[in-house]
Amino acid sequence: MTRIVFLAALTALVGCKKDECDDTAAGACDTGAEEVDADGAADDGADADGSAPTADSCSWVDGDICVEPNEADNEAWCSGVSGTYSADACPTGAEGTCAIPAGGDYSAAAMGYYYNGFDGETACGTAGGTYTAG
Repeated sequence: MTRIVFLAALTALVGCKKDECDDTAAGACDTGAEEVDADGAADDGADADGSAPTADSCSWVDGDICVEPNEADNEAWCSGVSGTYSADACPTGAEGTCAIPAGGDYSAAAMGYYYNGFDGETACGTAGGTYTAG
């Protein structure tokens, strides 16, 4: 009897029982919570860089800077920060990207893209983001 109680307590401490585990998450417990993908959003099929075929975007400086903001209302957000809204994702061919954390102007993590020789590394650092060249 002591062994059964110990095993039950141990199972409670380490997570879930085998039949509660999600096969696709390397044995992770299926808690019923919404799964997220690499871009931190709900599993929406977006790439790790946050882009998706139907993502909204906001741009500045004649298109040298483009952000996919992930806000509740991307169009209103873009207008509020004096950007140019588009119902399309940022264009391909960026010379650098920026993973922007929530905070400041952003209520959710966002992805920035830089074009035409714009100094994205400095802009990204100013926003508290993580810059990646190319």
